[in-house]
Amino acid sequence: MENSENEIRKCCVGENMSQKLKILAIHGYRQNAETFRAKTGSFRKMVHKWAQFTYITAPHKVILVDDSNDLNKGDEPDIGQSKDEEQYGWFFNRDDKTFRGIRKGGPAIGFEHSLKLVETVFEEDGPFDGILGFSQGACFVGLLCDLQQRGSLSNCFEEPVVVKHPGGHYLPASSAQKHEYQKFFKLQQLQKQYGEQSVEKIGDI
Repeated sequence: MENSENEIRKCCVGENMSQKLKILAIHGYRQNAETFRAKTGSFRKMVHKWAQFTYITAPHKVILVDDSNDLNKGDEPDIGQSKDEEQYGWFFNRDDKTFRGIRKGGPAIGFEHSLKLVETVFEEDGPFDGILGFSQGACFVGLLCDLQQRGSLSNCFEEPVVVKHPGGHYLPASSAQKHEYQKFFKLQQLQKQYGEQSVEKIGDI
C-alpha cells in the first residue's frame, strides 16, 4: 500500500544541475513520477534552458475500484490515466482510502507519511529552488507552503506570478503561456546564478 521513505521512486534527475534551477515535481492523484514527466514534456521543453526537474512518486498506492468509471463520474476531470498503470496519491480524504477533489474538508489520511518522504528527498537531493505541483499535487504543495509559513515565514511567496489559462485539467503549455513561463524561469535562474542585485542591474528580461 505504501512506499518506504528508503525506497523513493524518482525519475529523471539531471546530471548537470549546478547552474539550472532545481525544481521538485509533485504529480497528481492516480499518477506517478514517470507519467507526470511524460505529461509535462511540452512544458519542460519551454523552460529547459533554465530549469531541471526531479520527479518523485507519492508513497500511497491507489486502490482501483471494480468500476474504473467510479473515479470520474462527470463531476471530476478525467486525467487520462490507464487502469493498469501504477497509480499513487499523496493523501486520501475519505475513510475508504480514496480521494475526491470536490470534497470539502474530510480527513487527510497518509499526509504525514508523504510529508516525511518529501523531507527525505530534500535532505538527499536538495536544496531545491522551487516546487511544481499538479492537481492533488498542487494542493499538497499548498499545504507544504502553509506549514512552512506557520513555522517562520511572513509570506509564502514573494512577488508571485499568476498565469491563467482558458480551462482544462492539465498543465498548460501552449504558445499563449510560453512567454510568461520563460520570463519567470529565466529571471529565477539569473537570480540564483548572479544574485538578486546583479540581476537588477541587467534590467528587464
